[in-house]
Amino acid sequence: MRSQHLFSSLPKWATLDPHSLSGKHPHTVANFLDGKIITSPKTLPVIDPLNGETFLNISIPTSNADLEGFIQSQRAVPRYGVHNPIKNVSRYQLMGDIFFKIASEMRKPEVENFFVKLLQRVMPKSVAQATGEWVVTRRFFENFTGDNPRFFQRSFNVAGDYDGQTSSGYRWPFGNVCVITPFNFPL
Repeated sequence: MRSQHLFSSLPKWATLDPHSLSGKHPHTVANFLDGKIITSPKTLPVIDPLNGETFLNISIPTSNADLEGFIQSQRAVPRYGVHNPIKNVSRYQLMGDIFFKIASEMRKPEVENFFVKLLQRVMPKSVAQATGEWVVTRRFFENFTGDNPRFFQRSFNVAGDYDGQTSSGYRWPFGNVCVITPFNFPL
């Protein structure tokens, strides 16, 4: 049952209600592997910073066999990475489209309220502090739509040691990368 709260409307995709999240109503956080949500019988408890109860349970693999899917997924990533602007040019157009959709979703009041409350649940902060983190992150995504992912991957050239020689450098995630983020927020 959803709590009756000022911001009780939840996004349609929400799998938990941060207003009722508690030791009595804990949530199990699943893993995402190859497009599928995976849970495990073994979980790692996360303690509620407000009262010391377990309010989240993180699914963790229980054996080497459970890890095999994650290992194979990592091995499937080419060494040059999936964000390589030379071998996968369309990736940056796709990322610009994805960032646009994220920024649009982040503009919805029910989405903002949902995440502000989640931020408060894992890192006790005032509504103003949590909302400020949300706004900064939303603006990052708004700024990063369209061609900006391509521009971020700008290369550089420097002169070499003899006529006609140059050295070129490129910036993109190399190999397996989980996340690259400039933020230290819980978000």
